[in-house]
Amino acid sequence: MNLDRCTEGQRAVVTTLDAPLMVSAGAGSGKTFTLTQRVAFALSAEAGGAGLTSVDELLAITFTTKAAAELKGRIKGLLLSEGLEAEALKVDDAWVSTIHGMAARILREHALEVGLDPAFQVIGEVEADELLAEAAERVVARAREAAAGPVHELLSREKLSGSSFNDRGAVDFALAVAERVHAMPRGFEGLVEAPDPVSPSLVVRCACEAAAEMRAAAEAWSKPSKTKVAFLERLEAAVEAAEAWLADAPTAGFADAGFDADRFGAVFYGFPLTTGAAVGKADAPAFEAWQTAMVEMEREVRAGLSVRWQTAVTMLAREIEEEFARVKGPSRLDNGDLLTCCAAALSEHPSIAASLRARFKIIMVDEFQDTDRLQVDIIGRIARPGFANVCTVGDAQQSIYRFRGADVNVFTEYRSDLRARAGQEALVQLDWNFRSHGDVLALVERIFSQPTVFGDDFLRLEARGAVNKEPDALFDGGARPRVSLSAVHYPARGFDASRARDAGAEAVAEHFAELAAAGARPGQMVILLGKMTHAHRYAAALRARGIPSMIAGGSVFSRLPEPALVSALLRWAVNATDDEALYQVLASPLFAVSDDVLLALASSTDDDGSVHRRRLAAGFLSPQWDDEARALGLSENDLAAFTMARRQLLAFARRARAGDATGALRGLLVGSGLLDRLQDAGVDGLAQGANLAKALRLAADMEAASQGIASLAAAFDAHLACAKEAPGALAAAEGDFVRIMTVHASKGLEFPHVAVADLKDGRESAGPLVVENVGTFSFAAASRVPEGAFADAAAKYDRQAKKLGCDDDELLALFEDAASAPDRLRALTCGRRYRALAAYARAQALAEARRLLYVALTRASRSLFVSMVLKRDPAKGYGDTGIFEDIHDALPWGCEGARAVSELDYGGSAPARVVFRQLGAEEDAEGTEDADSSADAGDLGDPGACGGGEAAGGAGEGGGNGEDSGDAFVVAVREELPVPVMLPCNFARAQLYSYTSLSGTHAHSDEPATEDEGGDAVPAPAPASEAIAGQEGNATPESATALGTAFHRLAQQAIERSEQGALFTPGEAAIAAQIQKEGLSAGQQERLRQALDRWLGSDEAARFAAYENRAAEVPFIVRVPASPSDGSAAGVGESFFLEGEIDGLADNGGGAAFLIDYKTGGRDDETDAELDTKHRLQASCYAYALMRAGYTSVEAHFLRIERPSAENPRDPQIVPYRFETADLPALEALIIGKQKEATA
Repeated sequence: MNLDRCTEGQRAVVTTLDAPLMVSAGAGSGKTFTLTQRVAFALSAEAGGAGLTSVDELLAITFTTKAAAELKGRIKGLLLSEGLEAEALKVDDAWVSTIHGMAARILREHALEVGLDPAFQVIGEVEADELLAEAAERVVARAREAAAGPVHELLSREKLSGSSFNDRGAVDFALAVAERVHAMPRGFEGLVEAPDPVSPSLVVRCACEAAAEMRAAAEAWSKPSKTKVAFLERLEAAVEAAEAWLADAPTAGFADAGFDADRFGAVFYGFPLTTGAAVGKADAPAFEAWQTAMVEMEREVRAGLSVRWQTAVTMLAREIEEEFARVKGPSRLDNGDLLTCCAAALSEHPSIAASLRARFKIIMVDEFQDTDRLQVDIIGRIARPGFANVCTVGDAQQSIYRFRGADVNVFTEYRSDLRARAGQEALVQLDWNFRSHGDVLALVERIFSQPTVFGDDFLRLEARGAVNKEPDALFDGGARPRVSLSAVHYPARGFDASRARDAGAEAVAEHFAELAAAGARPGQMVILLGKMTHAHRYAAALRARGIPSMIAGGSVFSRLPEPALVSALLRWAVNATDDEALYQVLASPLFAVSDDVLLALASSTDDDGSVHRRRLAAGFLSPQWDDEARALGLSENDLAAFTMARRQLLAFARRARAGDATGALRGLLVGSGLLDRLQDAGVDGLAQGANLAKALRLAADMEAASQGIASLAAAFDAHLACAKEAPGALAAAEGDFVRIMTVHASKGLEFPHVAVADLKDGRESAGPLVVENVGTFSFAAASRVPEGAFADAAAKYDRQAKKLGCDDDELLALFEDAASAPDRLRALTCGRRYRALAAYARAQALAEARRLLYVALTRASRSLFVSMVLKRDPAKGYGDTGIFEDIHDALPWGCEGARAVSELDYGGSAPARVVFRQLGAEEDAEGTEDADSSADAGDLGDPGACGGGEAAGGAGEGGGNGEDSGDAFVVAVREELPVPVMLPCNFARAQLYSYTSLSGTHAHSDEPATEDEGGDAVPAPAPASEAIAGQEGNATPESATALGTAFHRLAQQAIERSEQGALFTPGEAAIAAQIQKEGLSAGQQERLRQALDRWLGSDEAARFAAYENRAAEVPFIVRVPASPSDGSAAGVGESFFLEGEIDGLADNGGGAAFLIDYKTGGRDDETDAELDTKHRLQASCYAYALMRAGYTSVEAHFLRIERPSAENPRDPQIVPYRFETADLPALEALIIGKQKEATA
């Protein structure tokens, strides 16, 4: 095997198969290429005994399903090029998946052995979140009904949830505990609770002793000032109160239910902390010792008073976890369950682990930096001793998923352990970067090689990409710097924070406008944000400069206006008197309803002319609306706009309530002209249209399982409440517009020109509850600020601690030795444990922010722009500003005046340009100090948030402000096509053909076809016996296609809601809905249920579900030439189009496609040859379309779902076909011939 393309490091990884490896793969270093080469080499003869005899002996774990598909595709392609065709064919079924996919496959294979339902369903994140919320509601309801108990006490005093990290409720804290422990092998069993707090009596005695030392020091004061005298008097009074309290011999501890916290607080906080005035230099040591001792004790007091609260929160977390398991039931597993169940199966059933250990000769784990201890525990159980056959690939500098439970410390600890066991040769670095220009990498090195950032752990990357050799007119010759930064400062008080954010967005837009003017395309640019809260500002700034943009990533879908509009429409269809929903609809871009109309709707006029307020819905539904509107003086335009809106909405509601809500929504979007207006709005309209399309897809999926419009509306709102999804996307992946996405969404991607903005600085407070995983344990600690009368006193302690420079960072030394850290934490008091864990959490948050910055910068190939917005006086410097301090230390720009431009060397080919701006009073600033003020709260919901506010608004700008924007509000007029009733449309006349128009069969039925009087193919009527049988009860006459249509819709749902390894099983409500919709007879209902059971329980269904990528109802349209492309026949006529929809399509990311097509009905006496002939044309059409789309082979199975297979009773009867690329000419000739027959 030729390895000439490999670097030295890559070659070492590829050829080392008989020893453990840990590969540190820097950004853009070609790790996927390396892993692909390693697999191919392992299968080659050169690998010898250390290699693989089959790809079945390989286990490769990736971070995402997309990455797994890419790796499979590359492996297959390389094996084919190396002449290993047999092994290439096995790749689709190989163990290459995410760790969750691997766990599901293990559990599925050993379900009965480990006590699981073999047909268990893997639920998605949104459904899991909904069930978790339901479990929390049940636990809360039970706790509130209870007479007493810690959880009851907690919920009686605390709110349930909040709106942010700094505004959390009891359930939020409980879920945070559960989320952290789930990443550990032992779960809650490994959670170390708070230690017994110090005794309140001990605290008071220590305070008295410290007071005595302070009084002894005061004896040296010869002429004390009045403030000192007052201080000593207060100190004496405090000691007397303390001694009186001690004399009562209190025995209750901080965590005891009977502890009198108010009386204790009055005693402890009665000790004076300061004199209230400046202290002389001679007295400073005594006061500092006194204050330091009191601050230390006060922290123990806080932690002690928080123990009972912490215990209740942990109990609540456990109860929610147990209820969550009950709500899911035994047959539904989420991603967390997959891992915990898999770990338990491997631990409790050693034979399973042993069989896997024997099966896999080579194990490869990609993105190892984003694993957790539970995942490593699972891998360790199926690896050979000492991880001898494991190759991990990752980069500690790119670990950015701590919020999902990933723990970079697992990576570093594994590295230290492997170095100790296998030596330095087991650690390989891939440090050639094939992506970025040397200037980009020089900036990265200047920032992250600093001792205070990554220091000695920094992996320096060498620029080896083609971008370093190619001429670049944008930057060559110093035309402009490849690296630019913008630093915008604004005052902490008296300034509108939103204006500063706008200034940051303007800087990015100006930079991209300069690049665009020099010849760069918008499609080459991307804005990477730390959070999407202000994405609309960047879109607006770009739009103002004529640069198209689209929000392409970030979990913002549920907050966008398009899904909100669909939600409002569904809610109004349920309840026409819902004023809030009606207002959202009328004020949306659907209609040109002005403010005057809305005011008129909410007003009624008496006979005497007096005007009164009324509900909006009452006006909308009023039969006297025209007279009322004219009495209020509304214009003809307003009347026309409202009349159209009313007519459209009432028609929508009737159709939605009749059981076709999705169709009603589509009809309304078309009828109102909104889709036409969006089509003409460029990229902005594309963004809105994509979001509407996604919302409609969600509604359609939910409608199939709903029991009417009310349940659909509730399900849609519940989904939006839990969903963390990116905006919709149409077929515009290569569109020429600037993409706006999160840094997380950009992982694994690269872009020519990158702007980075809105990153967190990494300075996060630990909060009142800290839960961290240390070693093999989870530690929790709490420290809450006292409330009520003692809140001010506690705040004084915080201020004094800051003045004293009380820094808990020295406690970080406890964590340097991972092995001993848990024991050291156990030995600490409550207060010190909290302080140690809080310091650790802050350090981890800062490290994560630095890694996020690293990932953002290394996405760029040609140029970088960094935008920073800081609420800070620049005169104070950049100390304690997190990543901004790191950047400034690397590039120390000037901060003089209102604006300054610096040209700074950083090791690149040209200096970096840094533009500093100080916003302030000279700009007539007004506003609020709050960085997240209410002015910003709804910004993302503004139509402009998805880049379409202007175009979609029309005369009613954003929905109806009554102002004349000068633009026409377009509603396209569509003439009704003069198609005679009941006369089928002849698509052949439009040169559009499907296999049905070529063959005369029905798409979903295996019934024979006849011809009507006009010669068009129609399904044959059911046999008389079936028709009679179909009249039982209230059943309607049977349709030959109704059963097939009902089955088809349910099977579509089974695929679309499936997880890898198992198809979704439609519920009884969904089945009943299809029965009602198609009017199935009793006989057909029984046939439908039997067919569903046969299909969903079949081995064939399991095979389909095992594919990495699965889709239902896959449409296609492909142009067919007038004559075969190989010239085998002369062409007559014109080319035509072949269209169709494939029932089920699956692949594993490579060139092999697997499709299924369902058939109902049919006869028992049909032979295999007859069936092959019967369906070959359809199979040929599908295969032709798929191979024209790029697939290299197609396996097609036509499933007679009402007929069992003779070979395997678990399966339906299968009519199989297989096509290769070599078959394309014959397929094309067949289809052309059939088309000529149809038009003869």
